[in-house]
Amino acid sequence: MRRRDFLAWGAAAGTAGVLGLWALLEEDPKPEPRPKRRLNQSFFDYARQNPEARQEFLSALFEAYKKRLPHCSGIVYDPGLAKMDSVIKRYKHDYGFESSEDAENLDRIIASVPNPIPIVGKHLENNIFVNYAFFDAGVVFKDGTRISAIGSIDEAVSLLVDHEGTHVEDAYEGVHLDNVHITHETISGPPYPRKFMIALKETRAYYNQLKRIRSYKSISDEFLESTVRSGAQAVADLSQYTNYPEFPIAERAAWIQLAKYSDVTLSPDGELTHVRFTFLK
Repeated sequence: MRRRDFLAWGAAAGTAGVLGLWALLEEDPKPEPRPKRRLNQSFFDYARQNPEARQEFLSALFEAYKKRLPHCSGIVYDPGLAKMDSVIKRYKHDYGFESSEDAENLDRIIASVPNPIPIVGKHLENNIFVNYAFFDAGVVFKDGTRISAIGSIDEAVSLLVDHEGTHVEDAYEGVHLDNVHITHETISGPPYPRKFMIALKETRAYYNQLKRIRSYKSISDEFLESTVRSGAQAVADLSQYTNYPEFPIAERAAWIQLAKYSDVTLSPDGELTHVRFTFLK
């Protein structure tokens, strides 16, 4: 190859090399700087895109709101909820309860507090466990079920502090409704009225969540509608236990709890005829 031809080839190759390198840089831009560890929308958005930051975000949220979670040990990122499942198994070993008390469909839970009946009112502090679905916007599960995205700090606080925090406190103190007290001592078993307890706990958690939800500024219509719909379902589930002769204390608790909602109408035999959350206005 003549020198002139060699130089021309080298210039072309060099240009191609530079263009190729530029293309690589275009395809793989530098990552955006990591936000400071503060409870703000920027850090939440960063945690949603970067799983390694999710526990940091949840810890920051817990620190900011721990005065409203006096008996909560922490908020734990637990994708797949294997840690929570281990806690449930430990409770089963230490306190004994039916296998039906085990967590079901763990992969479909956004966040949860392990609180089987045998520990209710035992003054045990608990964690709030947060699944990957909390951070994955509009996640779709294997069966096609889709959950709405948690898109703002206010929605995160509504779900984790107002809703799951109610479960923490009920597990620690027991459920106190006027002169009715639901604890491991007053609900004898096994067998335990498991479905009743789920309905009662969810009704209480949605009640607390919905009472506060209008105080937040960044609540989407989708999040509000989803919460109202789930709250109404919890009320409907609990209304099934207003005629429950097998557990008279559960029956009394159902009537008292339902009466705390602003506009829930039951027929004399306990059948739910109307539910409307007038306190949302």
